[in-house]
Amino acid sequence: MSQSLWTYYDPSHGKQTVGVYHGDDSGHVVVYCNNRVVMIDFKVKQSKSYSFYINKCLIELNLKKTDESFDHDFHNTLLNSDIEIIKKESPVKVFFYCSLILFAILSLINILIFAFFY
Repeated sequence: MSQSLWTYYDPSHGKQTVGVYHGDDSGHVVVYCNNRVVMIDFKVKQSKSYSFYINKCLIELNLKKTDESFDHDFHNTLLNSDIEIIKKESPVKVFFYCSLILFAILSLINILIFAFFY
């Protein structure tokens, strides 16, 4: 499984998170923006390019086959020149930080319960 996330800032709509999932075995491609599916393509086994709009921004996504894997390349063709890519995020990193925050909250609740009831 190959998954990538990009975050960019759109002055009129704020932070936009664009994600791409490309199944290793199936080849199915799902593109989503802010957890909304934008595009689906099935059985993509070769390099391919896609274009779609998110708000007023034309996005170009290139899937490039390299040896046995695929690279995801994200470009924005701008109608509003103030939009810029902030960073490329790793889904593992996002999961790690969310887990860490959840652990901290649960630990704080346990400490409060122990302090008040024992």
